[in-house]
Amino acid sequence: MNAIAALPATALVARTLTGILGKQVTVAKAPPMDLKAKAPRVYGVYHDREKPITCVCVCDLPLSAYAGGAMLTFPACTINDSLRTGNLEEGLLESMQEILNICAQFFNDYGRQVFQKLHTTADGLPPEANTVLSSPAARIDLNITIAGYGSGLMAVFLGNERTSN
Repeated sequence: MNAIAALPATALVARTLTGILGKQVTVAKAPPMDLKAKAPRVYGVYHDREKPITCVCVCDLPLSAYAGGAMLTFPACTINDSLRTGNLEEGLLESMQEILNICAQFFNDYGRQVFQKLHTTADGLPPEANTVLSSPAARIDLNITIAGYGSGLMAVFLGNERTSN
């Protein structure tokens, strides 16, 4: 399986998020997100049911707040509070969990990836997710703009297939 070919196309990401959020979403490639910088993020971890492969989606705070807010049609003040404090309100986190669950379809060409868990810090990630983040088989970084809300960043990481012992 070619990992680069399995990365989600920007059109798929835009179509998927537009469908989930009910708002027009545009997607463009972006420079790599600096994962070493201390910044609030949301991590979606995915595992293949049949093979030992892990994939990860990382969303920055603005994307998480805007996407969660768009899904729930939250008022701008709630979103702005999350951006100001650097913490997502519980409803926004729950929305991001649902969004990331649906985003498992980004990996349809890369095995049977199933959403496992949303993490709000890198410290709580399982070891295999940290391995994927530090040494992915492939990676794409995206700037995502949600009409009427704002823009943020998402990075999608494909894991390497390992042999089981």
